[in-house]
Amino acid sequence: MKIATVISVIIAASIALAEDRVGVVTVSNVSAVQDARTDVLSVTYDLENTQNNEPAYVFMDVLTNGVSIGIGNIRTVEGDISASNGTPVAPGTGKSFTWKARRDWRDQYSTNATIMVYAYYTNKIDLIPGVYMKVDLASGGTYPVIYSMAGPKVDAAGHAVDAEDKTRWLWLRRLEACPGGYTMGASINETSMNYWYYGERETPHTVILTKPFFAGVFPVTRGQWRRIMGSDPVTVACSDSAPVSRVSYNDVRGTTAAGGVTVDWPNNSGDMHVVGTGSFLETLRSRTGVEFDLPTEAQWEYACRAGTTGAWNNGTTMVPDVTNVEDPNLDLLGWYLSNTPSAMPQPVGQKDPNAWGLYDFHGNVWEWCLDHIQTVGSSATVTDPVGPTSGGRTMKGGSWNQQSKHCRSARRDSQAATEKNNEFGFRLVAPAE
Repeated sequence: MKIATVISVIIAASIALAEDRVGVVTVSNVSAVQDARTDVLSVTYDLENTQNNEPAYVFMDVLTNGVSIGIGNIRTVEGDISASNGTPVAPGTGKSFTWKARRDWRDQYSTNATIMVYAYYTNKIDLIPGVYMKVDLASGGTYPVIYSMAGPKVDAAGHAVDAEDKTRWLWLRRLEACPGGYTMGASINETSMNYWYYGERETPHTVILTKPFFAGVFPVTRGQWRRIMGSDPVTVACSDSAPVSRVSYNDVRGTTAAGGVTVDWPNNSGDMHVVGTGSFLETLRSRTGVEFDLPTEAQWEYACRAGTTGAWNNGTTMVPDVTNVEDPNLDLLGWYLSNTPSAMPQPVGQKDPNAWGLYDFHGNVWEWCLDHIQTVGSSATVTDPVGPTSGGRTMKGGSWNQQSKHCRSARRDSQAATEKNNEFGFRLVAPAE
């Protein structure tokens, strides 16, 4: 299958972090062309540096729908680029490199990709926020937060293969703001199925997200929960790499904060993101200094869809079957009633990721969102929605024990904040400003 063959926008970018330096590193005159036969992308650029000809690290990235495909998908590069051998590039004009796009980013296609070339001072690279944030949960009382241009280890099919990436490391991926809006809600293919919940809950509408954020690459796993909380709420014999389950909304966010403040998003006027003492989030925040939280429903669906508008986040839609029990399109993406090998959550990252490198949105476990459920849909455009002020808490994604129709991107459900069972889990977000 062909991958991206049209590069419509070329952007050069550089970050010097030169607060105590005279010179800056500058990328300019970037151009790119892709061979229509081999799909090899050839990039040329100039690298200038007025600080004594100091070399710089140079990286390339590709954005589709305004979001990076991840430097982990840019491996087979050759030439004047640091990703190929980990060494810096000397300044000069006429620098060039090639990328074998078909090999690294196979089965993908975009007619509106953005190529970005970055350069960093060699002694400042550790300070640069990367595409990924990862938290080391194996360290004592505090958890180091590391920014990385590379994500979790994956095999040739894009499936996550390292158990430590699912238990020791907590991975999140940066997603850019969406000022132009995305379409949230069910597509025409889904409405034709005439599901009872469509009419009142899944009306298509435009959602604008004004701030970038980091989104969990995987749902939080059993092993990660145990490292952070020192307890194990799971009551089935699933893997430590499976999503943690049997956790309630209140287990994640708590109920009472310091000073007796009641935790009730979005009704905490002073700090809507306040969390309760002893909760998962309070513990994680205290050990990282990062304001992790549950995603709003709008953030969750934006992260899930990765630019898609159909039922599934690989760009396909539902198989038109009246019973809608088995769906080969969903089989590629998630664990649900028809393909789960045992009656419990399955290890994360075994199915295909979406275009933004995020896993397990469809099935495996229902995921808690911040919002109270919006029981009646609206077609009006909304900006950074926070949901109503009362009602059950929203859940998204379906689970290992649900029919395929309940695992769609648009599907919405709700539960009381106290409810917990072996189908309920969550993933995290964090601010990215």
